[in-house]
Amino acid sequence: MVKVDFSYFCAITAPYASPEELRTMCDWGNWVFPYDDQFDNGILKNDRAQARATMQQLLEPMVDPSWNEKTYNSSNALVAMHTDVWARIRKRSSKGACRRFVEAMTDYCKGTLDQVDNVVLGVVPDANSFLATRRKSAGVTPLFALVEYAYALDIPDHIMNHEAIHTIQRLGAEFVLLQNDMLSYHKEQREGVSHNLVALYRSAGFSAEASFKILDKLLHERYHEWYATLAQMPSWGGNIDFQVQRYIQGVQNVVLANLNWSFRSSRYFGANKDIVRTTGFIDVLPVEPLIHMEPRSFFSDMSVGKLRNLVSLCISFVSGISQQSCPAIAENLHKPLVSTPEKKRQSAIVALQQQRETVSDDKSDEVFLPATPGGKLLLLLAVSITATVALAFTLGNPRGLESQSFSDAQIKVSRNDDGVMGNVSVV
Repeated sequence: MVKVDFSYFCAITAPYASPEELRTMCDWGNWVFPYDDQFDNGILKNDRAQARATMQQLLEPMVDPSWNEKTYNSSNALVAMHTDVWARIRKRSSKGACRRFVEAMTDYCKGTLDQVDNVVLGVVPDANSFLATRRKSAGVTPLFALVEYAYALDIPDHIMNHEAIHTIQRLGAEFVLLQNDMLSYHKEQREGVSHNLVALYRSAGFSAEASFKILDKLLHERYHEWYATLAQMPSWGGNIDFQVQRYIQGVQNVVLANLNWSFRSSRYFGANKDIVRTTGFIDVLPVEPLIHMEPRSFFSDMSVGKLRNLVSLCISFVSGISQQSCPAIAENLHKPLVSTPEKKRQSAIVALQQQRETVSDDKSDEVFLPATPGGKLLLLLAVSITATVALAFTLGNPRGLESQSFSDAQIKVSRNDDGVMGNVSVV
């Protein structure tokens, strides 16, 4: 049995929640993993009809106006568990928060079913379509509604529907899914799970390092968009601003919780989680690309380069430390990567080859990383609605995560005594 410890995740997400609300959040988290695993690598992975029937059972109590808690009875234990959680949320949340939770769960169901369809039908989506599906299937946005529940927030709908709030929600979900696809790839590759952005790029012929580098670029783009959005956030005055700040803090805490929890839980690295955390070693397996071409078609002249890692980026995100931007990747990166019919493969190959020049110009031999306190991340100090925001946290720093890089071989990351610069060497 894998130790998940989602209570740790929830304690970071909503540190000021009352015991009852925190318990409900923990119950939802302990429900979502076994439920979701059915569609990832379980009995519903290849069963479209049963997957849809299960999702319909899950949603029925939330969307059917005639649903009666007292007379409801489900033979599916996982569905019944979620229904019990929903009953608690409905009693203590505002109407808007309830509606947003239902909308988020509906999106999760739709995204997961799209994921099942892709697996069964052998569809390999382009990167933009893949991200749109993962934003839903990752199951992140229900946590944002649970933040409203945990703190009894009652933010008017016209504010929650503001473009800036929607952007914060989208970016929060994308931070988590990009983190997750990096950190879970070690596990999912061995389980044959294909709905992972790293797996998508590797199946298209990219090396492990190039694939992770693309995700690093996506994270940096969203990092800058987050701060730009906060700087332009309107002020609605008084108690509303306080609630909006607490909500934004909750979204950001979800990102931080996911990062720290990924190395506390045994879900992704098993008994080796502390070793990975301390040494920076991660093994990835060779991949046979779905697209076959001559060796020089993919980065044969590309220097290995030194990647700033996911963790240093996220520490930068939560503490406001600026870093260098990684080399630019052309906008055509997100053109369709591959189609399964053989007659369409050549056009996909051309689209991928256009990326080579822009991804292959990284000549750096080292990466400069922020010095991070030995025992701390910084705790959120303030969120300014009218100017740029100072962000910080005081949660346990996952020591040894200051930098790491990934390749088809093991890659070792070392750190100088002063903690400022991390050097990478291929083993």
